[in-house]
Amino acid sequence: MFMVIEMLPKYLSQVQHFDLLNDGFLSGISFLANWLIGAVACVAADRLRATNSLSNTRIRKLFAVLALTPATIIMCFISTVGCNSTAIVIMICLSYGFSGCGTAAYTPSLVDMSPRFAGLLHGIADTVFSASGFIVPMIAR
Repeated sequence: MFMVIEMLPKYLSQVQHFDLLNDGFLSGISFLANWLIGAVACVAADRLRATNSLSNTRIRKLFAVLALTPATIIMCFISTVGCNSTAIVIMICLSYGFSGCGTAAYTPSLVDMSPRFAGLLHGIADTVFSASGFIVPMIAR
């Protein structure tokens, strides 16, 4: 996620030659897609949970797979479209959008593991996750 946040605007402006005004809007579309798909995924996970058709573990695993598999496949195929800017922006939006399904998998799993210490677990997990926020800029210049 931090790689997308850090490098997407730079990629769109330097490689795809978007101007900075359009670059900001195009960079934001992927985050909007992530948020929208994440919201839909959370509602779908809650409905699956309410019907008792799947266990909590299976629901979390299902949405983790829905988050990671399409996002990874789409990112792998970005290099095949060459310099088609429209296709690249659409693929980035779809890839980061699908990763929004992770919202229904990762955060609730902390509550599933330990409801009493979910806040502490979330703090530890978020600290480790956020640590990559200052590592990524050092690696990806």
